[in-house]
Amino acid sequence: MSKKRILFVDDDLALLDLFMKYLTLKGFSVDVASRGEEAIEKAKESKFDLLILDIKLPDMLGDRVLREIRSVDEDIEVVMITGYPNLQDTIDLLSFRIHEILLKPVTTDELLRVACEALTGSPVDSSDDNCQVVIQEP
Repeated sequence: MSKKRILFVDDDLALLDLFMKYLTLKGFSVDVASRGEEAIEKAKESKFDLLILDIKLPDMLGDRVLREIRSVDEDIEVVMITGYPNLQDTIDLLSFRIHEILLKPVTTDELLRVACEALTGSPVDSSDDNCQVVIQEP
């Protein structure tokens, strides 16, 4: 079976490490980037099923990263994460076909639920600890 591939982009290295380990443990193939340019390069080099992207990165804003990545992969599913809730940012991002915008702090269970929902296109029971089984391809 083929594992779903996730590109997780955040400048918080501890968060990146935690979520990479957790999602890998849950059966996903996870790559990480801490800067926008790094994420864009990885998306150009490899195909990902899901992009989990912080809205504010040190080198550029998430909407710019998303535009660049969508120019090479228009079908990638997207979940945005932010620690800076701003209604205007949220409204501006709605035009980008984003599955969900999560507000930090994000729990591992919440991240898993949203990732599974984005990848399957349907609601996932938050108590389902094995959603990766549902989304793996034969």
